[in-house]
Amino acid sequence: MLEFQDGLLARLHLDHGAATADPHAGSRYFYDLHLIMRLVRGSWPFAAQFAPPHIDLDTIDDHVGRLRHETTTNRAAGEPARNQALRGGPPHDPHTCAHLLAFAGHLRAQSDALGALVSSVDGGTPWTRHLETFLRRCSAAVQTVAGSVVQEQLPNNHTGRRGTARPRRAQPRGPG
Repeated sequence: MLEFQDGLLARLHLDHGAATADPHAGSRYFYDLHLIMRLVRGSWPFAAQFAPPHIDLDTIDDHVGRLRHETTTNRAAGEPARNQALRGGPPHDPHTCAHLLAFAGHLRAQSDALGALVSSVDGGTPWTRHLETFLRRCSAAVQTVAGSVVQEQLPNNHTGRRGTARPRRAQPRGPG
């Protein structure tokens, strides 16, 4: 965990030139971690099989359980509820956040495991469109792994800039 923390601190202290020169060091790395963290939570408990031994799986399990309970409670109350496991930010608890981010850092280098996580998450079309937009900020490696799965999950229509379906052209009518 300390090694992972040192790597994060080093990336945070890079100057702009170094961050731009090294695609693994700049902001794309942090977008990768954020996205993978969401994928871990959205695919839980499936993701647990890919965890290295130093990750506290019970802590992550409790965190995901709370998020799912919150989403279910909001829906039952008739309130608009988004899937917090897929859309929420990092956990507020530092212990949980550390383990979830370290797990994401581990998965970032595991393209097979990352592909399996992306494939296992079924958040529906709104999540897939959100993922597609988020991927544009991620590293090329993560885009490669997740991009093909995202394209398979999207409906066959094309999207415009705002994520809405483009209007279809009217079919030319024959004479009369």
